[in-house]
Amino acid sequence: MLRLDRLRALTATYPGVEREDEMVGAFDYCLHGRGGAAPSIDTAMHGLLDAAHVDHLHPDSGTAPACAADGEKLTGECFGDAVGWVPWRRPGFQLGLDIAAVREANPQAVGVVLGGHGITAWGETSQECERNSLRVIRTAEEFLARRGAPEPFGRRLAAAFLR
Repeated sequence: MLRLDRLRALTATYPGVEREDEMVGAFDYCLHGRGGAAPSIDTAMHGLLDAAHVDHLHPDSGTAPACAADGEKLTGECFGDAVGWVPWRRPGFQLGLDIAAVREANPQAVGVVLGGHGITAWGETSQECERNSLRVIRTAEEFLARRGAPEPFGRRLAAAFLR
């Protein structure tokens, strides 16, 4: 278990993305008691958000727009202002700050699409968080179905690294 007050206090001393790896070690100073699982690189994604419950998921329907070339535009088309967009960033403290900033700027949002990655949704109760996660997943499924299978975003392009 972590003390969120200590984790959130780290924002005052965060040295920036160039020293991102050091932050995982700082999470050890936020532990409440001994034992339990070690904090992970995703700790900030969950703990810096002002929400009691946070889900981080990789459903196919949420990953599809996340990994599309025009994912930010598609996220807006699919969800309107209910779900924000966070451009790809390596997991870590800055990603947690980025997600928290989207929530703070968009109080109506129930989650974000993480560019190149997946989705994060939140709620004040476990049930609300689950409802919001399922809302994101189902809305994306319906959006994809409306755009047409099997290639709702158009013809597949060969990956640059495969050429």
